[in-house]
Amino acid sequence: MQLEYLLMIVGSAFMHASYNALMKTRARDYYLLSGFFVVATLVAWGKVWWDGGLGTVPWQALPIVFLAALFYVMYQMFCNKAYRMGDISSLYPLTVLGPVLIPVWAALFLSERLGLQAIAGILLTFLGAGCIKLNALSWKEVRRVFSRAGEYAGARWALAASFVYSIGAIFDKACVGAFTGSAYLGFIILFMTLNMLIALGFTKDRPSINLSSWPIVLVGGVALYLSFMLFRTALKEVYVSIATPLRQVSILFAMAFGVLILRERIRATAVLGALLILVGVSCLALARH
Repeated sequence: MQLEYLLMIVGSAFMHASYNALMKTRARDYYLLSGFFVVATLVAWGKVWWDGGLGTVPWQALPIVFLAALFYVMYQMFCNKAYRMGDISSLYPLTVLGPVLIPVWAALFLSERLGLQAIAGILLTFLGAGCIKLNALSWKEVRRVFSRAGEYAGARWALAASFVYSIGAIFDKACVGAFTGSAYLGFIILFMTLNMLIALGFTKDRPSINLSSWPIVLVGGVALYLSFMLFRTALKEVYVSIATPLRQVSILFAMAFGVLILRERIRATAVLGALLILVGVSCLALARH
């Protein structure tokens, strides 16, 4: 296995944490995330043109690509909502639990069996998620998580983001193999951008466009594209059992950004929770082969 593909996965994790950190810096700017997607779309279709055009496109698969994009956009919007309510260092790990939920859906709806290692991985991951946000390890504190308001509102939006991501990943997996070259990446990012712009039309808030944010929009859009492109390129050459846990190092990058750039305070329980998530996802991914 070549080192360059492993570095691509780490690079993808870094880029994912990077544009999420940029979202946190301007969490109340509803147009910022849309700007990221517009820039990413231009880069993606520039790559399609550079590669010689679309070639053969399975047009019948495009509705499934659109559904995948729809759920991925919901994921991004839920993340943005969460970041307006708390620190990225504690909320980001809760937004990347989607890969843990996918085997659960497979067991419930596709009659796939979960082995002991997979079950242990799922339990460790959710235990880690609990450690990150709970102020105290008590049943009373757990009940507060599910209350309608309060300090756990951001965590609920972050977990909702993971939930919709796991659904989008199922549609994504169903059609990605039908495309060749860079066409798939061009279509799914384009559909995500269209869904994002449509969602903005139904947003109650009408903030003004801050033109001074264009450098952040440019950097965030390129980071978003690279996050998608690097991981999908590496996944063609690296076993998913290695790629999935390695991609979760984005949790550590997000915590580092939170502490070093956003000046957030991080608790020891948050570090413990992040490590449990990494171990749990690794157990789960390794159990698939």
